[in-house]
Amino acid sequence: MIHKEDTALTSGSVLAGLKVAVIGGDAREFEIIRLMRAEGMEVRATGLPVGGETALGRDQERSVSEATDGARAVLCPIPGLGMDDSIYAPKWPERIHVRPADLARCAPPAVVVMGTASPTFREMVVRAGLALREYEQDDELMILRSRAIAEGAIKVAIENTDVTLHRTRSLLLGFGRVSVTLCEVLLALGAEVTVAARNPVQLARAWEMGAEPLPLSELPQAIGSARIIWNTIPVRVLGETLLAKTAPDAVIIDLSAPPGGVDHEKARALGRSVVWARGLGSRAPVTVGRSQWKGIRRILVEELAVSDSRTS
Repeated sequence: MIHKEDTALTSGSVLAGLKVAVIGGDAREFEIIRLMRAEGMEVRATGLPVGGETALGRDQERSVSEATDGARAVLCPIPGLGMDDSIYAPKWPERIHVRPADLARCAPPAVVVMGTASPTFREMVVRAGLALREYEQDDELMILRSRAIAEGAIKVAIENTDVTLHRTRSLLLGFGRVSVTLCEVLLALGAEVTVAARNPVQLARAWEMGAEPLPLSELPQAIGSARIIWNTIPVRVLGETLLAKTAPDAVIIDLSAPPGGVDHEKARALGRSVVWARGLGSRAPVTVGRSQWKGIRRILVEELAVSDSRTS
């Protein structure tokens, strides 16, 4: 079915005929695939959840190499990689890895598009002679999807606490695009919100919104008063020392990408409840899939233009 907003894409698209391999993902990829097909793109995929065949209009490929054969673009999900560099594919029966031999089957010049690559994965793509575009730091894209992530984070908190968010002390670590939206939602629900960050401009914004600003250097003195701790900082912030200062009944929700901002093993050893909440954009797969496609499409058009200029 072609949606009304897609009708302008079905004729004359600069991406028509482009072969794309979609590796892993969740229901968001269904919407992305639908939009790619609406532009006349040829899509092959592996690692999708049940329903992937319907989105594709064909069976999934049996391997990554079959999906990447002849592809000009390889699309990996925005949650990115696990600690072992496996592709995020929560509903696939086995772990999926992209190998150098898989990338060698692409049709050069080709591009790999994903949320965030590990150093090892990044080096592999470069060695294969492919371009790499990471869109985790794309401001437009992340702001567009931040509302769905905030809603998903709230759902995680409700499922893992025995108190209301209203009048409960929440501590946000970091104040980037997602955290700003989460702060707004928490304040609207009546939560008592403290924002810990290094950037004084971010702290000023938190104060203006109605949250209590806290320089990150003062975190050791304040962390014990929080009932729910939300980490959005993509580096290890909560190690054993700070975790030991948290309240025994604190719930820690890590929203950062691997390797994460929380020492999960130490947290559990201390008896703390910790949730690594990845893939929250799947809370609203159609909405988030459309917003992600905006960023992905822009990248593909840019890379296609670069590729065409190199080959002309």
